[in-house]
Amino acid sequence: MLYNPANEYYSAIAARQNDFQFTLTLPQEQFEKANDLITKEVERTGVPQDYYLRDFDDAQLREILVNVYEWSRQDIAAAAILLRERNVTVYSNQLQGQKEAKRLAIKKKEGRLSLPVLLIMYTTALLGGFATLVGGAFVYFATSVNPEGIRDYTFIQDYRIHGLAIMVISGVMIAAYFSLTFFGIDPTCHAYFLHLMNYCEYKKRLPKKAASFHL
Repeated sequence: MLYNPANEYYSAIAARQNDFQFTLTLPQEQFEKANDLITKEVERTGVPQDYYLRDFDDAQLREILVNVYEWSRQDIAAAAILLRERNVTVYSNQLQGQKEAKRLAIKKKEGRLSLPVLLIMYTTALLGGFATLVGGAFVYFATSVNPEGIRDYTFIQDYRIHGLAIMVISGVMIAAYFSLTFFGIDPTCHAYFLHLMNYCEYKKRLPKKAASFHL
């Protein structure tokens, strides 16, 4: 917990009105413990009378408890304290459902790929690109930790399926390329293309047959 004697609440709660800022990095398993410590510190010190959240109405304070990704842990704890002071009941089951719905909405918005990127990845996969194999694996397996310390897949399920498909296509095409090379077959078909072009050129140079008339 950071402490500044000149402004204990702001330094410990939200690092506001300070000329400096700290970023504390924690392992995932410590997120819940750190959040509990911050919440207990807010409850111990209380919410100052001039704190800006006191100007929020009940609905706005409820929104803070739902939109946990947009507010600091200190503000979330302060909002809960203010609602208790106003004798406003917050049902944990309902709150948890709203938080989960908000989390899924954010993930659906951010955990996706644009259509041009998907088209490029599929095209490169058909050409046997190794980079696309890695890219597809990243889309399928990538995970991230949200502000509550919960690790989840970075991309939504629909795009993870695209990542898996791209990974499989790339793997098959790369395997086919090396298999053909092993058996002495040009996987790019460059030799066959040149042979076809030479044949077409040869046909053009052949003398045309004279037309015959039958009486």
